[in-house]
Amino acid sequence: MGDNGSSSLSADMYELSRSEYGTSSSEEKDPSTDSEIDTKLVAAATAPVEGRNHPSLRDAIDVSFHWVNRSSRRVHTGARALRLLAFRAVSEKKDRCHEVLIVGAGPLARFTSEDLERRGRHRIVGFLGFPGERCSGALGSRLLGPANDLESILQKTAVNEVFIAGETLKHSDSMQATIRVCERLGVPFALPAPNFRFERAQPVDNKALADGYLHYHPMALKPHQRALKRLFDIVAASLVLAMLLPLFVLIAAMIKVSSRGPVFFRQERVGLRGRQFHMLKFRSMVVNAEELKALLKERNERTGPVFKIRNDPRITPIGRFLRKYSLDELPQLINVLRGEMSVVGPRPPVPSEVAQYEPWQLRRLAVFPGLTCIWQSCADRHQISFERWMYLDMQYIDHWSLARDFALICKTVPVVLAGAGER
Repeated sequence: MGDNGSSSLSADMYELSRSEYGTSSSEEKDPSTDSEIDTKLVAAATAPVEGRNHPSLRDAIDVSFHWVNRSSRRVHTGARALRLLAFRAVSEKKDRCHEVLIVGAGPLARFTSEDLERRGRHRIVGFLGFPGERCSGALGSRLLGPANDLESILQKTAVNEVFIAGETLKHSDSMQATIRVCERLGVPFALPAPNFRFERAQPVDNKALADGYLHYHPMALKPHQRALKRLFDIVAASLVLAMLLPLFVLIAAMIKVSSRGPVFFRQERVGLRGRQFHMLKFRSMVVNAEELKALLKERNERTGPVFKIRNDPRITPIGRFLRKYSLDELPQLINVLRGEMSVVGPRPPVPSEVAQYEPWQLRRLAVFPGLTCIWQSCADRHQISFERWMYLDMQYIDHWSLARDFALICKTVPVVLAGAGER
């Protein structure tokens, strides 16, 4: 978070502390009030009770109610402070610049791009023109092709959202086809809000119309659960890394002693929305494993674009033990802390695999990749076909919940301890 974010959070916390205790800029709380009430409470508690309506008893009851009310306000303040400190921190992205692709090349597309760039939070990747649409202004140099090319462009380009800047009456069929592509690939999109005048009616969500567009997502967002998911990722990854630090040192020493090469293996993987990142693993193969892969392709035992074989000759003796108990995957907790992965989510594929995906399989890139998912939690995962694996990932995406994440973690632990990892 930048300086503006920090100052905003500090201001929120300051106003929170003032509002919760009934103070404002023109009214300050008397600090002697609480001490006076506490004194009354002590006096009431020690005074002899001679009758049912004794003043000291009434004072004790009044003060007790005041104490309960004050304590509840403090608990509520703590809860709101936690929300401000934790949820805002884990919900906001470090990189606020979102890549946007605009489908349309007319006046609405030009106005949309100018408005988004003026806001300073979006970067326009390019434009796609609807059939028969004349290019507006200087958009010609940024035109990537016709709207029909959307699917192929999204397969090669990572974007956060697609803005469909077309005229409903003229481009309804092309706009509908664009929506279908976005839904199939799991890419969020936005449609122009209806241009009608209202006298009293108000939109349910003002933020959804702030830029004149209605925004749609290919799955249920569940923002509070996703914020908790990110918070869990940070806490869990930090604790596990701290606890397993001696094991990390031991594994690093074993790798160094047993074979030539680095301790860690960095591999290009594809993450959320097609963005590539370097995934970390403990090196479990010989240094030139990628070069030897081409010579072993005929022995591939899996269907689809993935490459896996039993008794892979590239694996070192120590690497075979690490892979059996999935210890080679532990450095990916660093990727989790960096915000590139999550604890639970579809496994991140390599770019060469993604290039061979069918369009519907690209939707697995609509969420953060993870250390484990439904496929990894199955003891017989080596016998599951690639297509079945993809369907399991779609099932996870379509029915995601925080409770299901915890259930998958609990299901994965015994599978890992049983040594059902890669062989």
